[in-house]
Amino acid sequence: MIFFSEPYLYVISHEHKKILKETANLLRTLRIEKKLSQEQLAFEIGMSRTQYQAIERGITNFGILTLYRLAEVLEVDPISLVIPQEKQT
Repeated sequence: MIFFSEPYLYVISHEHKKILKETANLLRTLRIEKKLSQEQLAFEIGMSRTQYQAIERGITNFGILTLYRLAEVLEVDPISLVIPQEKQT
């Protein structure tokens, strides 16, 4: 998968794609459990629905501040969005 980010072009490895997809699936599950639409969650974290959809589809990388905002709205520990519960010790 190739991502365009001015002025850089970079390729995401298979392993990184897998991490983005796992995180995306977790975010979707948590959002649905909280009974939030993509639009509602996007508004709560300060981004457009389109931007959030790209995160939830696992096709875009996002920053640490977005991770913290997501965790706050979803009422989870930020680390749980990065490391699946079964891998935490």
